[in-house]
Amino acid sequence: MKTLFFRILYSFILIILLTVFLSTAIEYISTKEKLPILLTEVRTKNIAQILGANYTRDKSWDTLTEEIVWIEQENTSRNNIPFMRIIIRDREGKTLYNSFTQLSLTRDSPLIEGGSVPILDFETGEIEGTVTAYIDKDYLNRETVDYIISLLNSRLLQGGITILIALLAASLLSRRITKPITALTAAAEVISIKEEAPLLPVESQDELGRMSESFNRMIRSLERQRDLRKRLIGDVSHEILTPLNLIRLEARGLLDGITLPDQGAPRIIDEIDHMKNLIHDLDWLAETDSGEYKLKREMLPLGSLITKEVENWTIKSTAEGKEVLLIDIPAKLPLFYVDPLRLSQALGNLIENALKYSCEKSMVKINCSLDKDNAVISVTNQGKGIAPADKPYLFERFYRADPARTPHKGGRGLGLAIVKQIMELHGGQVWFTSQTNGESTFFISLPPTS
Repeated sequence: MKTLFFRILYSFILIILLTVFLSTAIEYISTKEKLPILLTEVRTKNIAQILGANYTRDKSWDTLTEEIVWIEQENTSRNNIPFMRIIIRDREGKTLYNSFTQLSLTRDSPLIEGGSVPILDFETGEIEGTVTAYIDKDYLNRETVDYIISLLNSRLLQGGITILIALLAASLLSRRITKPITALTAAAEVISIKEEAPLLPVESQDELGRMSESFNRMIRSLERQRDLRKRLIGDVSHEILTPLNLIRLEARGLLDGITLPDQGAPRIIDEIDHMKNLIHDLDWLAETDSGEYKLKREMLPLGSLITKEVENWTIKSTAEGKEVLLIDIPAKLPLFYVDPLRLSQALGNLIENALKYSCEKSMVKINCSLDKDNAVISVTNQGKGIAPADKPYLFERFYRADPARTPHKGGRGLGLAIVKQIMELHGGQVWFTSQTNGESTFFISLPPTS
């Protein structure tokens, strides 16, 4: 009884009942006040019509008495007591007939005047006289009550039919409204227990349909986040356990005298540095997520920063049989307000990523240009390209492309996520393009006042 379905249904019923009640009450009050006067006017006009037709036929008032007798018989109550006083005057105002005398002998209740109505000669259109009718108030009240009772009976019947139709419509509409809400509630309860739920059917394009679509998008996002969380746990475990195992093996080798100190110690230090960098990256991402991290900005020439970072990667690229080439830097490149350490890290991550996924003996091209006042730095490599399935998730943490497409690439899956975070802190953007020929280009953009 407390469900939304019944609340909507009861609201519809209440609105219908109030509407029927108010309309009936208004009509009752209006009818009770106006109907007696209306009945009197209508009867007076009917008498004027009858007398006008007789005068047109006879061209005189000779048969007036016979017509009046017939009219009075028609206007006599069930107890054979007249309820109407009729006064007829000719065109000069002379009274031709007045039933006041006999009516006053039989009735004591007040009379309601219906006004004077002209009697016309229908052939000439001239006014030949007037008729004034006074109707007994008690009779009019009884007629009004009878009419109101019939009106109420009719209203009750109409109201009953209306309520049945409205109940059906309200039931259908209530189910139409509550069905997706009920499904949403059930799905939310399933999520709270199993952390997963089926997608909701989208049966319309209105607010309810959009609500279901939004929920489905949330479900897909939760599923993706759950998969990423599972992968994150696996990746972090792997990234920690792998160097720990290597450290343990090297330490055991040193302990057993199998490995010489000058051989084992550097490898242990490298693995510790690997773990330290991983923890540092995770800690930095958590710090930026919480809003606690603040950039250490300064005004500096962007060209020198790019040139220095390219030089840092030249030796490594040469050792891998690849080349890092700086294409161009605008001569009039202005100073930019940036954090040099973090911006170098972002550019370095892009270059490292480009080298990792480029073909053997290929070239990684770095270019800088001005787009209006924004500095746009691009890093282009020649490889196998980016698979369509990977494109939406490249900047998500611990996401790695399909290993089958990129075997033996390693990496922690944090590089591009860190680039995205650094650029957002600078008020800039990062995006990429991937061509069918395998060429991929990553762009970072810095606003002039960043």
